[in-house]
Amino acid sequence: MRDGYSRRVSALAAFAGALVILAACSQSKLTMANYEKVATGMSQQDVEAILGAGKEQASSSVAVPGVSVGGVSVPGTNTSAKVLTWQEGQKIVTVTFVNGKVMSKTQFGL
Repeated sequence: MRDGYSRRVSALAAFAGALVILAACSQSKLTMANYEKVATGMSQQDVEAILGAGKEQASSSVAVPGVSVGGVSVPGTNTSAKVLTWQEGQKIVTVTFVNGKVMSKTQFGL
């Protein structure tokens, strides 16, 4: 009698532990509160700390050469852009980074 009771208590404890782990894993990072934390000027690392790893949709890099006009030199520059998305079902967040910093963000379904 005591043995059966112990097994039931152990099974119940294991089941409760599994539910706690499952609930912790299933919490979505795609919420309006997290979306609102993403701000212009943040790094990709900062955004991914809030939303998790994003999926790269597009990227480009352009090198603009330096010029000299009337004895005044203007140095060249490199500009890069990247678009990342996060999606869970109908919830979508898109963030555009320019030179590694948030330039714009959009959301649907949050």
